[in-house]
Amino acid sequence: MEKVLDRILIVEDDANLARILKLYFEEKNVLCTFVENTKQAMNWIENFNPHLIIIDIGLPDIDGIELAKQIRKNIKTKKIPIIIITGKDETELKIKSATEAHAELFLPKPFEPSTLWEAASKLIENYKNAKFGSLFKHSFQ
Repeated sequence: MEKVLDRILIVEDDANLARILKLYFEEKNVLCTFVENTKQAMNWIENFNPHLIIIDIGLPDIDGIELAKQIRKNIKTKKIPIIIITGKDETELKIKSATEAHAELFLPKPFEPSTLWEAASKLIENYKNAKFGSLFKHSFQ
């Protein structure tokens, strides 16, 4: 049986940063794509079922925290881990991303891709264990 690749969606309007992260994750054998706005993100999430979503706060249509809140409201996507990234290192944004968006991590720019990867890989592993572990458990009850 072939291993299913981990899937990451990056929602980032800085195409250069998104491409760098995409290449970095693909070197780690992760299927990764990026979109630049909320409409594309929601469409992609519905069809792609990512294991992790990385969202920039400064998006052109709505802010990333609002997108995260939309993801959390959807029964099909509410458990997907979210990492919020931003060029602003403000305590208020950290609190807002944690409380309103229920993001698992807030990461200020600039950051090393390896730092993001370390967090992302742990969140993906936890997500898959929770999702598939519960399916396995229920099949024997």
